[in-house]
Amino acid sequence: MNKTIARNLLALAGFGFLAACGGGGGGGGGTEEEVVVDDRVPVTRKVRSWSSFPTNDASPLNNWTLPGLWNEKDEAESTDSMLRFTIRKWVEKKVVYSYNTETKEGGTAASPQVPLSGAGTHKVSFRCHYSLNSVDVMSYSHDQRSFGVEITRPGHTVTKRWIQLINQETRSDPTDGRRFVRCEKDDWHTHAIDLEAVRSELMLPTWDEIGIRILFKFDTKDDENNDGGAGWFVDNIEILKTELE
Repeated sequence: MNKTIARNLLALAGFGFLAACGGGGGGGGGTEEEVVVDDRVPVTRKVRSWSSFPTNDASPLNNWTLPGLWNEKDEAESTDSMLRFTIRKWVEKKVVYSYNTETKEGGTAASPQVPLSGAGTHKVSFRCHYSLNSVDVMSYSHDQRSFGVEITRPGHTVTKRWIQLINQETRSDPTDGRRFVRCEKDDWHTHAIDLEAVRSELMLPTWDEIGIRILFKFDTKDDENNDGGAGWFVDNIEILKTELE
């Protein structure tokens, strides 16, 4: 923490104050006041990250829970999608992605627990794109995609908070208590989810001794209209912390 202590000589007359100055027989009296100037700047760092192209500060999906159609990129693939809800198969000598198994499909991909600490602000960032069935407008109630966090704290039950990702075309009135974030179709785009709203809701003073897991949930809701789409693809998942330094 860097602080600059500035000593400013405040001329009382200059600030419109009237004062009786003793011992000097008149003249422009003044006083010395200590002003604390906080010159810290916000610095954002990665707490943990997962990427399809692992580097020193990003890792593959080691220790993730991947049920159902959730799977990770094969090392031989050139695609930049690390985590996806789909099936990769060969059709007529071409690679095809699809989540159509002619049955109801679903599941939640979950990261290992990541400890948080300190009074800084936290958020989760990730990139994704999706290609669903021809009835895309149904993704409010069918083919649901949701982002969530699972929060563990000493002496409390595990808490989960969810945000559903919906199409531009779908309704966004949360009549049943669900929370929504708009999610563009086809093109890769980035979501940044602020975790401070969760901290405030749970009345946590800081993130000390708090562990979180990142969750991605897909639910087709039924076994119909699951053809014609490739699925949901996620990459560059990051937990970020911003502090004043």
